[in-house]
Amino acid sequence: MDQIFDRFGNLLRSFLHDDESKRTGDTSFSDPDLQDAWNELEDFLQGGDSTANASKSPFTQHVETPAIPVELHADYAMLKSKPGAPLAEVAKSYRQLLRIHHPDRHAADPAAFARATEKTKSLTSAFRRIKEYAETGKMK
Repeated sequence: MDQIFDRFGNLLRSFLHDDESKRTGDTSFSDPDLQDAWNELEDFLQGGDSTANASKSPFTQHVETPAIPVELHADYAMLKSKPGAPLAEVAKSYRQLLRIHHPDRHAADPAAFARATEKTKSLTSAFRRIKEYAETGKMK
């Protein structure tokens, strides 16, 4: 994975630097916002604190998100949402998945009907656990 980031960094350098800066290894920019963004990218690629320059750049905002219990990660994945996604986004994904997997759509085939019934039960259980955690901050 590090090779991908190295290649991406080299690609960015080739786009952002003129020939002279490539030869000298200079990574300074005349635009302070671009310099802050570059420094933040370098920190991230080197595994450092990517928020060190956040207060300097008006475009970077660091928002603390509460840690989501590991038990809910599978539920978020089942609902095709990122862990910690807003409940409205999770509910939207839940409704879309229910439209696809609702048993009434598979009434003609008994085997597909049974699979759809199990899938909708799983989706509903996952959504209820996420909703409960979002509303109370506790897991059942």
